[in-house]
Order: sequence, then C-alpha cells, then structure tokens
Amino acid sequence: MAVDYAHPWTGLIQALKFNDGCELAPPLAELMAQRVTSCGASADLLVALPLHEERLRSRGFNQSWLLAQALGRQLGLPATAKALTRWRRTEHQVALGHRERRLNVQGAFMPDPLHGRQLEGQHIALIDDVMTTGPPVMPPAWRP
Repeated sequence: MAVDYAHPWTGLIQALKFNDGCELAPPLAELMAQRVTSCGASADLLVALPLHEERLRSRGFNQSWLLAQALGRQLGLPATAKALTRWRRTEHQVALGHRERRLNVQGAFMPDPLHGRQLEGQHIALIDDVMTTGPPVMPPAWRP
C-alpha cells in the first residue's frame, strides 16, 4: 500500500480509474516504488490484476496494468498483464465489507492457460490500484 485510501489520494485514484486519468499512473507508481524501496520488498515479476473483459471493454484500459508498467520501469522489473485471467465477473468492492470482499474475489482469478507458466518459480508482486482486503494477508515486508 503506497498511500492510505483517503483524501487527496482517493480523488487521484478515482480519476485514474473512472475518468480516463491514465497520465496519473506514473506518479502514483512512483509512490508505490518509494514504499517498496523503503520496506526492502523484492519481486522477480510484477503481475497486474486483470479486469473482467466486460469491465475492460467499458473502461477501455486496465489501471492496474498501467501502474504495473510504470512501477516496473521505475524498479527495473518486468511486468505482465497476461499471466492471470479473470474468468468470472465480480461486483465492485467499494460497497462490500471485508468478508464480502474476500468472497467476491474468491476464485475469480487463475493462471492464464497460454501465459501462466511464466509465474512458475517466480517471486511475484500482484499489482492493483486499491487494496481493499490486503492488510491481513500481506507479507510483513509489504505492510505499511
């Protein structure tokens, strides 16, 4: 988690996600890079969480992929948007409680049949725009 999901960050993240604010990905990724560097975390591969095809079609881009690309450039790490697939549509997480969020995404992702092998033997970092259920299961090095 690079920043708390509170003012002014919520507005910037929402602008990236819902208002075609693609130019915000590099500065937000810079904040992520600073956090990763300060806590000494490491990974071999950055993996963007995929959007369901319907959401990708309506939004026109995957904000997690934009962040993963920018973060990869800043940290000198490879990034991919092809290793995982989102095989079922999920509800937006914003109105759900912690338990409901976990259930909502449970089983929604799987390795992509064509590209998932690149995950084997890799220490991966999953990249998403907002961490809604992460803190209880994050490794200690990634905790704020």
